[in-house]
Amino acid sequence: MRIILCGPGYKNKFAGFYYSYDKKFLNGLIREGHNVVHFRDRDESRIAHTAVPPIGRARSNLSLLEICAHFRPELVALFHADVVTDATLDAIRKLSPGCRIVNVDCDALIDGHVMKRMVARGTRVDASFVTTGGEPLARLRAAGVKASYIPNPTDASMEDIDAFAVEEKSTDLMYVSSYGPGASQWAFLEEVTRRAPKVRIIGHGASKRRLLGRAYFEALAAAKCALNWSKYNDVPFYSSDRIAQLFGSGLCVCLPRSIGYQRFLGEDDAVFFSSAADLAQRLTAIIADGSWRDIGRSGRDRYRKLFNERRLARYLIAASFGEDVRGYEWSDI
Repeated sequence: MRIILCGPGYKNKFAGFYYSYDKKFLNGLIREGHNVVHFRDRDESRIAHTAVPPIGRARSNLSLLEICAHFRPELVALFHADVVTDATLDAIRKLSPGCRIVNVDCDALIDGHVMKRMVARGTRVDASFVTTGGEPLARLRAAGVKASYIPNPTDASMEDIDAFAVEEKSTDLMYVSSYGPGASQWAFLEEVTRRAPKVRIIGHGASKRRLLGRAYFEALAAAKCALNWSKYNDVPFYSSDRIAQLFGSGLCVCLPRSIGYQRFLGEDDAVFFSSAADLAQRLTAIIADGSWRDIGRSGRDRYRKLFNERRLARYLIAASFGEDVRGYEWSDI
């Protein structure tokens, strides 16, 4: 199949964030044998005219249309492709009749601006995919958007470390977040630290001091366990894409029961917790007896089996074209 994937390139933060959500779908689609053009809408806009952004955006859209005129895509997948206009989508349909156009977004749907852009784009595409379940997804559907849940993919060529197999460790539990020092995410980590004084705990990324690139994976390799504590931890099945990076890298992942991932992972695949006290108790035990290694290995294997980039690419195509997707564990969310 001829596919155009529109999404971020490798400029600015994406220079170090080469393992981002969209790049895994790019790899998965190619590995499934499809002919994929990666159109970097933001980069094209900056290259076309950095001094006058509206001119750059217009030229970016013209570049996409030129590609479509020659390539005649059968599927166009938009990954946070905000530069691409609705008028361009209409023009693509004329250039390539029968082409399916879908929108994929990995931000929290509970945020008002995310819901707003998903509703706006959802009326112009054939299908939408989000990494949020529960009531927010129901509201998106109620707004008339044909929306489906899609998990965060892992890619073994990107999450290329086996943290459970690394002998020398400097950290027992690591946490990565870009929120400011006073945010509730850091308060939770501080409470766990107080309750588990024998556990070596370190946090990275406060106030958007991002840990990116190989430095990020080096930090993962130096840790035994990792905390997956997102912006929203009471929304069913929502997590930032860090969940895939942690599981895919073979850490012993600790995540709240409230997001519902017990549907996919067993008690031997992760450390599920209900509170800071619960997590502190579990951490102290698994660090002491060394079982974090087995949990890390098991969690990696299970997550890769369910949510690898090729399987997610197959699901994306099947769902985009209205095929039967009941064999996927999340299809009824």
